[in-house]
Amino acid sequence: MGAEPPPMLDKRRKCGACTACCIIPYITELNKPEYVPCKHLCGNGCGRYDTRPDECRKFYCMWRCGHLTDDDRPDKLGAMFWNTVDSGMLGWVLQISEVRPGSLDNPRAQALIAQETKRQLVFVRTRQGVQVQGPPEMMARWNEARRRSDMIQERLKIQAAGAPPDHPASQADAQGVAGETKPDAQPQPPAAPAPVSQCQSPR
Repeated sequence: MGAEPPPMLDKRRKCGACTACCIIPYITELNKPEYVPCKHLCGNGCGRYDTRPDECRKFYCMWRCGHLTDDDRPDKLGAMFWNTVDSGMLGWVLQISEVRPGSLDNPRAQALIAQETKRQLVFVRTRQGVQVQGPPEMMARWNEARRRSDMIQERLKIQAAGAPPDHPASQADAQGVAGETKPDAQPQPPAAPAPVSQCQSPR
């Protein structure tokens, strides 16, 4: 996918008939929703390959980066393994997305999901939504980080709406709340173990 492939790319592997990355990810520049085929997707691949967005130009799934087996190409496996950033909460994390409805239920995909969730947090994505899985201690940290983030966001919404000085949110901002952190000093949870792929994606 490009004249200057990243050094971690397995040059032996070709996308072939697989178009999973043209359907699954959200593409900011094209305003393409998740799990909606790109409007530029055609029979031969990308209809604007030479002028494709930077997000597309830099994206490589983990299979293209040399991970998994040769037979685990996303369209064959029914699952696309890729890396993305979790909005600053965890840094780079592993995503496993279904390629076709129900395709994550096949034995090979289930075995790989079970293998990865034993050692790190994994975002398992289907057309119905996202499920975070991982070791219990990592899930506990994740849930606590999300709880604190939600509380901070709620406080900011209340303040933006013009909360009066005696409102609990305003008092909490002025005095601080025991066990919490102000928005400008939000703690970052421990980073999840590095995903098996080092070929990182911006989306």
